[in-house]
Amino acid sequence: MPYEVVLTGRASKSFRNLPQEVRQQVSVVLGILSQIPVLFVSFDVKKLKGLKDTYRIRRGDWRIIYAYQSQTKIIVVQDILRREKAYQ
Repeated sequence: MPYEVVLTGRASKSFRNLPQEVRQQVSVVLGILSQIPVLFVSFDVKKLKGLKDTYRIRRGDWRIIYAYQSQTKIIVVQDILRREKAYQ
């Protein structure tokens, strides 16, 4: 059963403001992510230190920050940021 992908208000706003090409790439990534929440092989995924079940996916200069809950099968996309702003 696939995971449900939910964007926070901040992530939704970031998604709407992405350039069209990047928005399409992120949509594809989120679609695949709903099938397999931790894609260490397919994408550059790393667990964020100090945060429980929180990961980031690197897509070029963009970072998708998300958390997943395996019990409820929900992935919460917390934000989509340029690399420069993702780690501040």
